[in-house]
Amino acid sequence: MFRPQAPKAWVPLLVLLVAGGYCMSAEPLTDILPPEPTEPKPTISVSGGLVLPGGTFDVIADFQLDETVKLYKNKLKFRWPKLKGAKLKEIILPEPKLATDPLTKKEAPVYTKAAKIIARLIATGKKGDEILVSGSLEHQSCTDTICFLPATETFQFRLVTGLAGAVRTTSEPGAGSAALTPLDASGPGGDRSVLWQILFAFLIGVGLSYTPCVYPTIPIAAAIIGARKERGLVSALGASLLYVLGLSVVYALVGVAVAKAGGGVRDVLASPYVRVPISALFVFLAAVMFAGWNFALPSGYAARLQSKLAGGKGALRTFALGAVSALVVGPCVTAPLFGLLTYIADKASPLLGFWTLFAVGWGMGIPIILFGTASGLLPKAGPWMEWFKKLLGFVLLWAALYFLWPSVLSDKAYQVAFAALLVVGAVFLGGFHTLIKKSSLGGRLKNVLGVVAVLYAGFLAFSAMQPVTENVFKAATTRDVDQALASGKRFVIDFYTGDCPSCKTLDRDIFTRPEVLEAGKEVLTFKINAQQERPLAARYKIRGVPAVFFFGADGKKREDLSFVGGGISLEEFLKKLEEFKR
Repeated sequence: MFRPQAPKAWVPLLVLLVAGGYCMSAEPLTDILPPEPTEPKPTISVSGGLVLPGGTFDVIADFQLDETVKLYKNKLKFRWPKLKGAKLKEIILPEPKLATDPLTKKEAPVYTKAAKIIARLIATGKKGDEILVSGSLEHQSCTDTICFLPATETFQFRLVTGLAGAVRTTSEPGAGSAALTPLDASGPGGDRSVLWQILFAFLIGVGLSYTPCVYPTIPIAAAIIGARKERGLVSALGASLLYVLGLSVVYALVGVAVAKAGGGVRDVLASPYVRVPISALFVFLAAVMFAGWNFALPSGYAARLQSKLAGGKGALRTFALGAVSALVVGPCVTAPLFGLLTYIADKASPLLGFWTLFAVGWGMGIPIILFGTASGLLPKAGPWMEWFKKLLGFVLLWAALYFLWPSVLSDKAYQVAFAALLVVGAVFLGGFHTLIKKSSLGGRLKNVLGVVAVLYAGFLAFSAMQPVTENVFKAATTRDVDQALASGKRFVIDFYTGDCPSCKTLDRDIFTRPEVLEAGKEVLTFKINAQQERPLAARYKIRGVPAVFFFGADGKKREDLSFVGGGISLEEFLKKLEEFKR
């Protein structure tokens, strides 16, 4: 009978040697699988050579792109927080290609393989003057399955007019623009949006100066500082500017204090238990504006303090008089200012708080400057002031709605309520009064604005009536994720951005399908905008979107289920959901 023999000791060794030799000669796995695309990081340099007075030099951003990466032309944006001894002449872009969005089928200009972006500047100083160029370049790119998050590269160069060579004093690509911009702006285009916010605050200040409780104080203040007209118009203008500077500094300091306090309560402000009372307070303040109630400090204290300061001379006394006036009229404009202060507390940026309230102070001071130098420039008080006060009341009612959205009011409810408020406001503010031949320009303008308000209200109402496709992922914020982590619940996050084609494709083809909605009923899901919730995206090291991460009860990411990019089928995603629910 045949019995199998045990293999000799050298047989397994021979098998191992043969297998090892084959493995060493075979292609590595990384060569078989497609490589992960590299996020583009431009090399930023300044053109060398001699920079003559009035001559030009270039800041060059050189992109080297992976084969599958497309750099979007319309996402490229230079910003110049500080230019000393130079000014921008032009931006030179290479000829782009057209790429088709797989979802919208629309074409967009893109760059592939390589792109050289040139900012050409002109030296404005004389020979020997320093040139300081501080700037940033925003950009975004995508592949067919993933969109990298918007990035910002910062740079700073120093040159000398008339001498060759440049020194780069910062070299941290991707560090963001916070170190260079004069304000704490978050997200792409942040510095631009902050400038608009400051301009809006300035216009609010101008509007507040024409309210019935502030406007009558302008001639009093202007009469005090206008006494300098005896020395000439320039002296009166200087006194007016000092007065308004004092008023603005007080408001700016209040803005800083509120912003610093807001840093500790920003998460609290996101709670419905806080936002509902704030909304109710806005409704009360709107009623204050409609009823014509005013809050002010006891007139005796204000009069005595102002009379003491007004009795003296000198720049410091004029400055102090303006500071005291901020305390006098401040309570009178509590209602409109509360909205700005709440916004500042929510942003928790002391620099934003300073400049926003500083702009409000200068806006309120514009009539004082005009009246202090040329009293005939100010319009006469009249019924229009009461109309303006009612307009501020409707603005406060809108603020009440805004604070209820989205924690209390859904998108549709907010749109319907806003539309109704626009119609009511247009009616009560005279937007539909009958016009006659003798109607004033203001009356005709009210009718035009009334028609515009009603048309926009109709658009909002129509949008709210459109059916919204249900998504398995529900809109959420960082607070929702932190609560799930604290309670030990399992959850799934879909990180996306609004301009990501692959994200929209997943929403259309997978996340809104009936079978996925059914399978996801027992799963806690969050839809997070990675661009808006940047700290959370940074916590989970999100480089690009879409990124769908599964988290267990221990708060750890399930690497076997999580995926990045849109290259997944309906069946694969359903399998992941079923595996996650086990």
